[in-house]
Amino acid sequence: AQFDPPGDTQMASIYKWIDNVEAPTSSGAVTDPELHPNEYTPLGRSLFYANLYFQNEIIANDPKGSCRHNVVVVATDGDDTCDEATAPDSSFKLADCTMGGNYDYFNPISQACLLNKMGVKVYVITDTTADNANDAIAAAGGTAASIRVSLNDPDAAKSAIVGIIAQNVPPAEICNGKD
Repeated sequence: AQFDPPGDTQMASIYKWIDNVEAPTSSGAVTDPELHPNEYTPLGRSLFYANLYFQNEIIANDPKGSCRHNVVVVATDGDDTCDEATAPDSSFKLADCTMGGNYDYFNPISQACLLNKMGVKVYVITDTTADNANDAIAAAGGTAASIRVSLNDPDAAKSAIVGIIAQNVPPAEICNGKD
């Protein structure tokens, strides 16, 4: 895995997905992709696979992992519509992801908690019109509450993502040989 791509090439490739431009719009290879919704919102399953990715690929193999801040950013216009039926109850302990009654393992609250437990914060960007359900996912992911922006405004979504990146910039070099 390439953990430190040269220059800002990684940021440019991320912005291509959220710049509200897709090219070409007709047939041919897509050179400027854009994220698109497609019916259901599997937030819990997406976080489950993010968990596997961080656990098996990133945390296990990153030689500079001790000085990185790993995060997952979930951008959604609504609630989980796949595994939302049985959420953890009020006995769920965010400190160690235990208790919570008989809930669905793939519920996004439990998956966000498991990511946070291994040191990966989960940020949730949602639309200003969304209800508060995603706040529980953000809280379980260690980030307190959802970030609400107008998802119809690409600059607002981009600003929210840039804000998350700014919060997670590693600290300055301290000459300890780890970074």
